[in-house]
Amino acid sequence: MSLIIQMNKKINLIVIIIGCCLTTVANAQIEEVVVTAQKRTESVQEVPLTVTAFDTDAIRASGLQNVEDVAALIPNLQVQDNGILARFSLRGINLNSLSDASESPIAIYNDGVYLGSSSNFRSSLFDLERIEVIRGPQGTLYGRNATGGLLNFISKEPTDEFEGYASVQYGRFNELIAEGAVGGPIGDNVRARISVKGDIDDGYQTNVVDGSDWAETDAISGRFQLAIDLSNDIEVLFNIHGFDTDNISPGYGLFGNRDPSDPTLLTMCSIDQIFSNACVDETGERGTGKPTKIQSSNQPPSNNREQYGGFVRITWNVNDNVTVTSLTAYEDISKDHNEDGEGSISQELTVGAEAEYDQWSQELRLNGAYDAFDWVAGFYYFKSDAGAVGRAGFSIPEPDPLFLLADSTVDTEAWAVFADVKYAVTEQINISAGLRYTDEEKHHDGENVFPAFFGAAPAVIDFSAKEDLVTWRAAADWSVTADAMLYFNFSTGFKSPGFNTQYIFSTDPFAASASDREDVDAFEIGLKSYLFDKRVLFNVAGFYYDYQGLQQILTVPSPTPAPGGGTLNTPVLSNVDQADILGAEIEFSFVPSDRWEFSATLGVMDTEVDDPDPGFDGNKVAAAPELNYTLLGRHHVPLGGLGTATLQVSYRWQDDVYFGVDNDPLEIFDSYGVANARLIWRSADERYTLEGFVDNLADEEYFVHAFSSSGGTGVVGSVGIWGLPRTYGVRARIDF
Repeated sequence: MSLIIQMNKKINLIVIIIGCCLTTVANAQIEEVVVTAQKRTESVQEVPLTVTAFDTDAIRASGLQNVEDVAALIPNLQVQDNGILARFSLRGINLNSLSDASESPIAIYNDGVYLGSSSNFRSSLFDLERIEVIRGPQGTLYGRNATGGLLNFISKEPTDEFEGYASVQYGRFNELIAEGAVGGPIGDNVRARISVKGDIDDGYQTNVVDGSDWAETDAISGRFQLAIDLSNDIEVLFNIHGFDTDNISPGYGLFGNRDPSDPTLLTMCSIDQIFSNACVDETGERGTGKPTKIQSSNQPPSNNREQYGGFVRITWNVNDNVTVTSLTAYEDISKDHNEDGEGSISQELTVGAEAEYDQWSQELRLNGAYDAFDWVAGFYYFKSDAGAVGRAGFSIPEPDPLFLLADSTVDTEAWAVFADVKYAVTEQINISAGLRYTDEEKHHDGENVFPAFFGAAPAVIDFSAKEDLVTWRAAADWSVTADAMLYFNFSTGFKSPGFNTQYIFSTDPFAASASDREDVDAFEIGLKSYLFDKRVLFNVAGFYYDYQGLQQILTVPSPTPAPGGGTLNTPVLSNVDQADILGAEIEFSFVPSDRWEFSATLGVMDTEVDDPDPGFDGNKVAAAPELNYTLLGRHHVPLGGLGTATLQVSYRWQDDVYFGVDNDPLEIFDSYGVANARLIWRSADERYTLEGFVDNLADEEYFVHAFSSSGGTGVVGSVGIWGLPRTYGVRARIDF
C-alpha cells in the first residue's frame, strides 16, 4: 500500500509540474491508437504490457522507410544492419548470427504472419495501417515463441470507398523512392487494393581502390489484396506480395587496430585514431575513417534476393460474442551474396552465401467475450525448410571462385495450442492469464566441405533438436482513474535450439551442432496515463529479465586437431549461461496547443552476465546501451487557405555499447547522437504534401555494429558497419 501511495504522490507531482506549462486549448489532444497486441482490438493504453504503436499519420510524419527508422524511435531497441540482413536487440535480448536459417529472438510479423528467416527483415515499409512493437517474451498468443518481443507491420487493407496515394522522393546519392497505392470496391461485396514501392540510388560509399559504388540500392516491392464478403458475417482476405532486390551492400570499415612496429600485434587503436586515419593493420594498411569511403580490392558485395508469398485470412463472426479467424500463409525466399570478410585490400578473406527458404503456417483462433470474461484460444502450425550454402576464399588473387564451406538444410516443424483469458474483477480491476503448449522439432543435415581445404574428406552434418514445453503469463491491471492504469505482468518465453549454417570454418562436425534452448522469465510493472484532457501522455515501465542460455555465435577452438596438426578457431552457435537485465522505459507526449507537439522516450538498462567462463562472467550483454533517449518536436503554422506548414526536429542519443558478449575492447563504440529535421507543407484539403528533410544533420560518424575479423594469416583486426552519413532530399505526395 505504501508503494501505491508513493506512486500516487509522484504522479501528482508530475501533474503539477506539467500543469504549470499548459495553455488550455480545447481541440488539442493526443489521438488514441487502437492495437491488436493481444489478438483483440483495444486501445494501446489499455494493454497491460509495454507496446509502442505508430498509426498511418505517425508513420508519414516521421518519414519511416525501413526498420532502422522504426528502431530510432523505440527505447531500448537496437538494429545492426550489414546490408544483408538486420539483427535486432530489444531490452538486451539479441542474436548475433549471420545465418539465413536463424530465427531471431525478436520476432517479425507482417499482417500477423510470422517470418522465420532473418532474411525477411530487409523488407521495405510502404502503405501501412500500423506498426506495433511489443516488448517482452512472446510465449502465449503469437505463433512462434520469442524471448525478446516482436514487431508487427500491418498493411492498409481494401476499403469500402475508392482511395489511394502516390509519392516520389529524391535525395542525396541520387536516391529515388516512388510508391503508391490504389483501392476500393470493384463489385458488390468485393474490394481490392494494389500497393507498390521502388527504391534506387547510386550508393553512399566509394571503394577508393577501384572507384566503384557500394551501399547501392535497387529494390522493388508490391502487394495485392482482395477482400470478399461471403455474407454479412464472413470475410475472406487474399494477400499476395513480393520483394526483389539487386543491391550492393555497404562495405566494412577496417578499424586498423594493429601497429606493424609492435611485434606483439596487440596495440589497440582508439576511436579518435580511427577517425583521424591514423590506424593500420599488421600489413600496414590504413582505414579511411569515413563512412562514405571503403578500402577493398574485392568485388562489390552483391546482395540479390527474391521473396514472394501470400496468405488467406477468413474471419467469421459467429455471433455477437464469438469470432473465428483462420490465417493460412506461405513465404519463399531465394538469396545470394558475397562480401569482403575482413574489410581490407589484402583479400585474406572473401565470403559468400546462398539461401533457399520456404515456410508455411496455419493459425486457427477463436476470440470471445461473455459477461466479465474476454478470451482468446487457438491452434498454430509452422513448417520451414532453410537451405544454406556457404563459400569462402583465403588469400586468393581474385575473390572468385570461392571455396565451398558447407551445404546444408535446417528443417523445422512445430505446433502449439494456446489460450488467454481476461477477467474483469471490478470495473477498475482486471486479471489475465495465458498458456501455450509447444511441440517442436528441428533437423540440420548436409555436408561440411571445409575439411577438403586440408585434403580431408567432407564431414556429414546430421543433428536434431526437439522441444516440448509450456510457457505462460499472468497480469493484473488497475484503472486508478479513467485515464490512468497501473499494471503488473509476468511472462515466460523460449527460443528453440538453432544451428550455425553458412560459415562453418571447422573440420569438426560440432560446428554445425545444435545449441541449447534459450529461456527468459520477465517481470514488468508500469503506469499508463493520460493527463489534462489527453493533452499529455505519460507511460513508464520497469522490468527485470532472468535471461538463461543466451544463444550467441561464439568463436571457440575446435575440439579435434585440424588435418596436418594445429588448432582451428571456429564460429559456433552456442550458449552463455545466464544474464540479469534490469531496466526502465519512459514514453512522454505533450500537446500544449494545436500548433505544438512534443514527445520524448527514455530507456535505461543495467545488464550482467553470469557464466563459468571468465571471458564472459561479469560482462555486459551485447547491443544493450545503459542509456538511450529520443526527443521530437513539431511546430504547425497555419497558412489559411494555403494549408499548414510543419517544422519537425528529432534527436536520438545512445550510450556506448559492446557489440559482443565477450566485451572485446575492439568491439565497443562510444556514445553518439543523430539529429534529423523536416519541413512539411500540407494543403488545406490535405490532398497535397511537400516535404524537405535532412537526416543526420551534423554528419555524425558512428558504427552500428563491429566484430573481429580473421584472415588467412591471422587476425587482421576489427571491422565495423558504418551508420548512414548525412542525407537530404525532397518528397511530394498526392492523396486521392
